[in-house]
Amino acid sequence: MTDGFIRKKVESLTLGEKLVKLRSQYRMSLAEIAKATRIQAKYLEALESGDYQSLPAEVYVRGFLRSYARYLGLEDEAFVKLYDKEKHIRTHLGKTEPVKERPKVVLGRVWVVTPRTLVWIGIGVVLLGTFGYLLRELNSFVAEPHLIVTSPVSGMTTSEGSLTLIGRTDAGARIMLNGQSVFVNGDGAFQELLTLQPGTNTFQVSATNRFEKTKTVTVVVENTTLPPVVDESPIPVTVGVNRRVEAVRLVADGVVVWNGAWEEGKEESLSVRETLTVTTSDPLATLIRVEDTVLQSVGLNSNVTETFEYTPLSLTALKNTNTNSPAE
Repeated sequence: MTDGFIRKKVESLTLGEKLVKLRSQYRMSLAEIAKATRIQAKYLEALESGDYQSLPAEVYVRGFLRSYARYLGLEDEAFVKLYDKEKHIRTHLGKTEPVKERPKVVLGRVWVVTPRTLVWIGIGVVLLGTFGYLLRELNSFVAEPHLIVTSPVSGMTTSEGSLTLIGRTDAGARIMLNGQSVFVNGDGAFQELLTLQPGTNTFQVSATNRFEKTKTVTVVVENTTLPPVVDESPIPVTVGVNRRVEAVRLVADGVVVWNGAWEEGKEESLSVRETLTVTTSDPLATLIRVEDTVLQSVGLNSNVTETFEYTPLSLTALKNTNTNSPAE
């Protein structure tokens, strides 16, 4: 049964317990409060533990309480009155309240990002980026450039007359192929057409970076195509005139065969392996014939001294284009 009254539990805290509770709620340490209020930490500990015997004169204690309360933004007189009340009870009852162990306030570790923190983070990022850049530059300075030739593969055999050289190097590096410059794209890729000769073909590919460090790759390709058969037999040639020519000079393979005037109808038969040089003062009247073709003029002018050079290739062409053509 109830007696008509509602019983309510009233929380009664001592001054020290209230100070500890408030400081815990504000998540502050004794050191922080001591620094802010300029109250020695040992006096703050005495207030929180109820050890009034360790406190100085009451005038100072009341000043401590007012500073403490104002720092927390609370009414200072309430703290002073509670202190006077507890002091009065202890004095009249002659009891000394046992010193309670001050509860330990455990403050959680909170990471607070401040402008100063952001500045230090930014400085750290810049330093790391700078260090990475310097490390790359140092590596480029002491190391050879990268050079890869993907085609053709060194040691391969082919019957083709040409292949395409394909490779890659560092951006900004220069490529030389057998001493000749090769165009390199901005990303370091390059390619060049290779003309193959019958037999063994050797290609030296060199990459040079901006620090003048060079790397060379040798590519050897064997071409199985047989070289063309060259007919080195002498070519029969006849040189003559159809009227008197005052000056005619013939040089066959470096040997002077004739040098002087020619009468009408004169002819000279020669065997040419390398070169034939005909110098005449009347090209229109000076005639030439290759093997069994008809005679034709070496030039179109009269009374003008000119020199005409013939090789086996040009003599063969002259033979093929002038077979059975009428003489001038």
